[in-house]
Amino acid sequence: MAVVRVDEKLLREVKKLVDGDSRYDYPSIAAFVNKAIYEKLRKKDDKA
Repeated sequence: MAVVRVDEKLLREVKKLVDGDSRYDYPSIAAFVNKAIYEKLRKKDDKA
């Protein structure tokens, strides 16, 4: 488990996404952050 500090502007944008039509893709802000990190790591592994 980790604590992540998110910029206020970015947090508002992510909250709009989570509360909007993408609710099923991202049920929470934590899920959004987890998926973003996972995708970044996966892309890094694909390049290696």
